[in-house]
Amino acid sequence: MNPVGSFLGKLNKITPPDETLRKRTSEIIKIKFGLSLPIKDISVKNLVVYIKGSPAIKSEVFMSKSYILEKLKKEFGLKSPLDIR
Repeated sequence: MNPVGSFLGKLNKITPPDETLRKRTSEIIKIKFGLSLPIKDISVKNLVVYIKGSPAIKSEVFMSKSYILEKLKKEFGLKSPLDIR
């Protein structure tokens, strides 16, 4: 028999779905704009991505909102965000 600890160890490796989405959003912003936006400044609630940060970063992101949403939709399909605010 395997101890319960080995089973629980497998569960520790599972990342929450919103964390994966936040990481990928940060990567897309870095590739597109060359801006480093920490994951802690991105939150997801009800399929909406919220960006915290300077107004300059927000305006750059909002001007290319459709590009970012399109990239996320290709990766996440039905679970992709519907809006960025």
